[in-house]
Amino acid sequence: MVIATAAVRDDGTTKMYIREGYPAVADIKLTNIIIDICEDLGYNYYYGIIRSYDSFYIDKENAIIRYWKNKNILFSDMESSTIFTLANLKRLKQDVYSIQLYNMNPILKME
Repeated sequence: MVIATAAVRDDGTTKMYIREGYPAVADIKLTNIIIDICEDLGYNYYYGIIRSYDSFYIDKENAIIRYWKNKNILFSDMESSTIFTLANLKRLKQDVYSIQLYNMNPILKME
């Protein structure tokens, strides 16, 4: 399981709502609750920064993945930065987590 604490806003959607410098971050209290539940249940999990993007099958995809992997980004998705940004703008509590049955994402090295 990957628990997002923040997301790189590498998408176009959030730029329509707020300037690029605005952070996409999870609610810390909700994040801590999810982590506590994982620990209580004995689940393996990772937590940290992920990346949201909005493109498939671009020519330089592998280079982009390597770049972000070298910056300690755990995972990539297509919606977390939008959820974080809009929820924070609307003063809503939110977090994002992903359960991976197998590792489709080369950014996250599963053990």
